Amino acid sequence: VYIGVGGCVGGVINTELTLSGALKVCSDILIIDGGVLNILPGTTLSFTDNYRIDLIGTAVIKAIGTEESKIVFTIEDTTGFSSNTNYGWGGIRFGDYASMSAAADSSILAHCFMSYGKSSKGGSLFVKNFSRLKINHLNIQKNFVTEEGSGIYLYSCSNIHLSNLSISDCVSDKKGAGLFCSSTNPLYITNAIFHSNKITSPLVDQYCGGGDAA
Repeated sequence: VYIGVGGCVGGVINTELTLSGALKVCSDILIIDGGVLNILPGTTLSFTDNYRIDLIGTAVIKAIGTEESKIVFTIEDTTGFSSNTNYGWGGIRFGDYASMSAAADSSILAHCFMSYGKSSKGGSLFVKNFSRLKINHLNIQKNFVTEEGSGIYLYSCSNIHLSNLSISDCVSDKKGAGLFCSSTNPLYITNAIFHSNKITSPLVDQYCGGGDAA
């Protein structure tokens, strides 16, 4: 991984790395076997294009903020986002293109704020074939996806813990604009609020689940 001029970060993480302060993400971040990304309270990651954070193998991310000092994931420029003419960041993706190892520690996201994610599935979080994720006090807003799960996408997962979750103003072209979940058991959700999320296809809304969750 590199941290360049002006706090610009990106690249591959294969050891333990800690980020803090106001930083720009200027390329994809890939966390591989042996890599642990710690993000300290009060850190802001501003993505300069549709870059994302991918985890594979035994990779772990621990973004643990506090009530007073949240961790922010957003984009540098929001101009044109709502009309789909500008980029959004690509989200945090667990197991997107490689299996996650059962030996990995749990990844933790606590007291985080995520906004302006844009992808095909999982605007802020894409989780597939994964079983070690704990989320507490996560606020997601203003994402857009062309398929499912504008806030969070879960597929073929187990032991996912979501508590004190808020997802609002997210848009999906197909299913579950707030949360999409399939083949996931058990899934633990405590104190979750879904508000003003919507899907754009009325036929999908009729047969395949509504705007908040599917």
